[in-house]
Amino acid sequence: MAVSLLVGFAAFLDRAAGQTGPEGGPARIGFQRGAFASGAMLYGSVLVDRDGFLWLGTTGLGAYRHNGRRGHFFTEGRGGLSGTMVCAMAEDQDGVIWLATLSNGLNAYDKATGRITHHRHDPTDENSLSSDSLTFGPQALCVDRRNRLWVGTSGGGLSCYDKTVNRWTRFRHDPDDANSLAVDTVQAVAADTSGLIWVGTKGGGLHSLDPGSGLWTRHPFDPKDPRRVAGPWITALDVGREAVWIGTHDHGVTRLDLKTGETTDYRHDDTNPESISDDEIWRIDVDSKGRVWVCHPAGNHAGLDMVDEAGGSVVRYSHDPADSHSVSSKSVAAVCEDPDGSALWILNSGGVVDRHDRHSLNFDSIRAGGDPRYSLGAPMVLALVEDPDGVIWIGSTEGGLDRFDPKTRTVRHFLPRRNDETAIPNRRITSLFVDSRGYLWIGSWGGTLSVFDRARGECIRHYRHDSRRASSTLPSCERLKGIVEDKDDESILWIGTVGGGLARLDTRTHTVGCYRHLDDDPNSLSHDSVIGLHDDGGGILWLSTYGGGLNRLDKRTGRFKRFNHRPGDPTSVSSDTQYEVTRDSRGDLWVTSKGGFSRLDERTGSFRNFGRDDGLPSSVICSLLEDDEGSLWMSTINVGLVRFDPKTHEVKSYRQSDGVLGDTFFWISRLKTKGGELWFGGAHGVTHFDPLNIEPDLRAPRIVLTSFTQGGERFDLGSSPERLRKVTLDWRRNHFEFEFAALSFTRPMSNRYAYKLEGWDKEWYQSGDDPSGRYSGLDSGTYRLRIKGANGDGVWNHDGTTIEITVTTPFWRSFAFRGLLVAIALIIAASVAFYVVRLRVEVRRRRIAESALRESEEHLQITLNSIGDAVIVTDVHGVVTTMNPVAAELTAWPVPEAVGRHIEEVFATFAGDALNISLVDVQTTALSIDGDSITSASNSSAAIVSIDLAIDSVTSFRGQLGAAQNRLDTAINSLTVRSENLSAANSRILDVDVAAETAMLTKNSILQQAALSVLAQANQQPLSALSLLGG
Repeated sequence: MAVSLLVGFAAFLDRAAGQTGPEGGPARIGFQRGAFASGAMLYGSVLVDRDGFLWLGTTGLGAYRHNGRRGHFFTEGRGGLSGTMVCAMAEDQDGVIWLATLSNGLNAYDKATGRITHHRHDPTDENSLSSDSLTFGPQALCVDRRNRLWVGTSGGGLSCYDKTVNRWTRFRHDPDDANSLAVDTVQAVAADTSGLIWVGTKGGGLHSLDPGSGLWTRHPFDPKDPRRVAGPWITALDVGREAVWIGTHDHGVTRLDLKTGETTDYRHDDTNPESISDDEIWRIDVDSKGRVWVCHPAGNHAGLDMVDEAGGSVVRYSHDPADSHSVSSKSVAAVCEDPDGSALWILNSGGVVDRHDRHSLNFDSIRAGGDPRYSLGAPMVLALVEDPDGVIWIGSTEGGLDRFDPKTRTVRHFLPRRNDETAIPNRRITSLFVDSRGYLWIGSWGGTLSVFDRARGECIRHYRHDSRRASSTLPSCERLKGIVEDKDDESILWIGTVGGGLARLDTRTHTVGCYRHLDDDPNSLSHDSVIGLHDDGGGILWLSTYGGGLNRLDKRTGRFKRFNHRPGDPTSVSSDTQYEVTRDSRGDLWVTSKGGFSRLDERTGSFRNFGRDDGLPSSVICSLLEDDEGSLWMSTINVGLVRFDPKTHEVKSYRQSDGVLGDTFFWISRLKTKGGELWFGGAHGVTHFDPLNIEPDLRAPRIVLTSFTQGGERFDLGSSPERLRKVTLDWRRNHFEFEFAALSFTRPMSNRYAYKLEGWDKEWYQSGDDPSGRYSGLDSGTYRLRIKGANGDGVWNHDGTTIEITVTTPFWRSFAFRGLLVAIALIIAASVAFYVVRLRVEVRRRRIAESALRESEEHLQITLNSIGDAVIVTDVHGVVTTMNPVAAELTAWPVPEAVGRHIEEVFATFAGDALNISLVDVQTTALSIDGDSITSASNSSAAIVSIDLAIDSVTSFRGQLGAAQNRLDTAINSLTVRSENLSAANSRILDVDVAAETAMLTKNSILQQAALSVLAQANQQPLSALSLLGG
């Protein structure tokens, strides 16, 4: 018990500002436990690069890079690391990150190109790494002042890489050469400011190399030598201002003075609490303040030690469940300092990372669980109060009553005991109050009020509801909440209940009076659930109710004045569901509620309400306290704590990531101590702090781009995102997404971000705590993506970072294509103009021709009409196009009706012009002379008569045929003449002027050839320009 009290008291001293360590050494420091969890087992390899990223080597997941808000793993795969067991890391002067793997060689991550290069052992090439098996040690890599990389291997000695000449140099053990390594397993490497390379080996002790001369120095580990190193197995090395610090596997730490060569040993001593925790050393780091941090692997005495480089004093840091600012575990793998010396990172091998930063060590806490001597009985804290001795009394939902002594940080628990009236009546404590006489009043779930004697540690009286004496006992209710002592009469207590109205207890007579809500009395209490109470004195009591708004009780008259929320009226209180009511040092009355918090102007009865529109992260404000500088501190239901400046209305949030114990707090579970500390009870325990110690971080964060993708897919940027300055996007993929970070680790979840795409956005887009954005549908052109951010205290880096983004131009919007279009347009315009002129000429020519045709037609019509013969004109298909009056008379077809009809149809009705010829059979048989006989005179006479008759018939028929033939000849001759006349007329009408048309054809051919020539020249000009650009 005594040892535990000593440890608890020491932990309390650790956080005292300016307090020194043993023998006046450096002040002990505290840590922000669990700043973040990497999600991987940590090896002890760590660095903070020049950009501000934190790199961690893991056992199986590669390298983890953290930006304060989220992390990214570099692991195996295409374009990735050669292995996942990253045992050591270093950054050279060009910003290249070197990562050593356990059995897969070395990797170099070049931010300038965004690519990872593998360096492996090649048995056939002397200019290669001496071995792929790198040492199982987190300090086996270092970069010297000439930017050479030194690599310790397991079995391959020491390798040195000079990238200016791309040359590897090997240093191996040679049994025949004393000027060589003693063994080929190199555990740790360090470079001092003079240029010496210090090499720790496994079994061969400590060596130093002068790279200029190539001379090796072996440092003895003989116990009889005053300049010896503690042991032969060197596991850790770092160089301080005046000495080399050497960690061994089982012989503790040795300090080697660089000037004198003398050594000092630091060993573990069970009897000396100021000795180092263990003799097995895993890693040593010397920070800029001269503190030497010694890490031990897991074990009985494992943890972290700090050795003062100047004075040599030792301070131990161990995991303490009762101390929220102790390290998270006993197995500390590494300590790493930020480049500016502002913070320390503490790596626990289980993956949790702690941080020391005076800006982040603002909040302390008391939790449930763990050692009951230093822990709460239950996590959900509903009530807090401080007694005259400075002891804090804590009531929780299931843990009963806890007594916390800030001096020893110990906790004593009080629980109910069956049939014991001296014990507290219930495990669920809902309200606590210490009266002017020093008695502790305890309100419990169920409505019991108990008087607790702090000196005796027991209850001396209980007040309960008794239905048989309802008029003189506490009202029936769910629970008791607010308890205050009457400022005008110390014997009177006012008690707010949930469901039972307001109770007035006279502690002298032990009588109780009640005030309840009456539906028919507007001067009664507005609601029976009373949460918060504030006594102004002078007979005035203020009450906040859960559903009835704010009430003002005139204790002399017993009348209540109500202040309720009125929808649509911004001067009314923001909500009728209220929690806290209090008055600040300026005399302003404040009330918290589900609608934010409000300030009452008592002269006008109006409220000034504050909510999300005023910057509050939540509209549900549970408790309110004023600090000694006049700022208001409020707890919320789901977003931690809020600080509000009543003068400037500035709002600042503090959440779990800032060291607050959880983000959920409860109604009026709050306390301001006599020393000015503020305490808030919540779902995970108690958060307490001194507001005056919360200093703003005035360092503007570095802004870096962490991701640039299209459709969620990465593409070749030509560099890492943080080195990206220009990027070109194809016009068909004119969209992108990006992520960025403000590298401030003090309160990373409270960092704020903004971005603007110049050329697209008119205003900055305030993205709040979301460090990402996206754009799509960008027009071709050049834009500037500007990104800025602020740390958790609102300090902005307005310069931020800028990326020039170019979206290529589609070919149809290029200058060459536009020039071609202009040329084509000019050609088309010229052609159109020429065509218009030609068309106008043709129109005039045709008008002249049509006029001549009309005259010719009129002349032809006159001619036709004057011809005595019938004339019918047809086209090539036999369709009648015109005819003269004679033909119309002959055909009996009116001219309009005949035109358009076929000639056969017109002539079909012209009977007078039809020639019918009947052919007569003139054969002998038809003439009846085929059987005549001239054998006798009579027969002969008869035959002569028959023949004469036949001759007459034939002669008559020949006459008929001759007449018909004459008529046909006459008609043929007439039609031939008419056809010739008609053809001549048609030729005069339709025949072209061959000479004129030939001239026109030649002219058009010349114009067409000229247009083709111009088009060819227009096509040739862009090709000439492109050939010039292409060189």
